[in-house]
Amino acid sequence: MKNPKIPAVVEKIHQKSVWYTEILAGIGKQKIELVELEELELFSKNAVICVVCSTKHFLEKTVSLCKKYKLRPIVVGTEFADFDSRISSIKTNRKDAVSGLVRYCKSLGRDRIALLGVNNFSNIDTEKRNAFVQALRTLDGIDATSDVYPSDDGAESCIDLLLD
Repeated sequence: MKNPKIPAVVEKIHQKSVWYTEILAGIGKQKIELVELEELELFSKNAVICVVCSTKHFLEKTVSLCKKYKLRPIVVGTEFADFDSRISSIKTNRKDAVSGLVRYCKSLGRDRIALLGVNNFSNIDTEKRNAFVQALRTLDGIDATSDVYPSDDGAESCIDLLLD
């Protein structure tokens, strides 16, 4: 087969986001063929299907269909611990991503950097917060814990905390 395309099921909310565009660029946009959930039954047994999503509901529905049709899903952009051994996933290196953003802001001469919208009940956001604090400790030797603004009570209260 010449330049086969990778079938990908993509959650609708991501198809217009920057995040999705970057995921596709990383995979190689010319190598992706978007497919709908209803089309999964058309693939042959053991076909590899790329799954790009972030919500547990969409992930579980897609993985269930892949199992039903004996397909091999590779999950991109989400982290849920309840995968079984037949499912592969590509994990985002959030620590390096946040550290890179901090270094970029510092390279622009920014003296004060804040991290907004952290959900204190999210393991992923905890990882981002820790990376942010560690990056500023490494670069400037400062404790940036007070420069992290939670969004547990909504975006408006998060912005109010920043402005205060």
